[in-house]
Amino acid sequence: WVAIRHEIDYKNSGFLGDELLLKTHLKEYGGVRSKRVVQIIRKSDSKVLVESLTTWILMASTNQKPVRIPEDMMALFPMPMD
Repeated sequence: WVAIRHEIDYKNSGFLGDELLLKTHLKEYGGVRSKRVVQIIRKSDSKVLVESLTTWILMASTNQKPVRIPEDMMALFPMPMD
């Protein structure tokens, strides 16, 4: 997997001493691409401080070219229900 794009939204300020929770989930995938969301949340008030969306490409280790995500791999990570 190779990251090809990062989108980062800074939503609220964090402060020294804040206890943080990091959450991640798949947003979508298919073909050669996968998109994953990461959130950084302040535990004391559950405010999202940062949310990012990263686009990944699956690359073949033999020739470093993009390859389709295999069906058996996609079956391991079912899409979340909205």
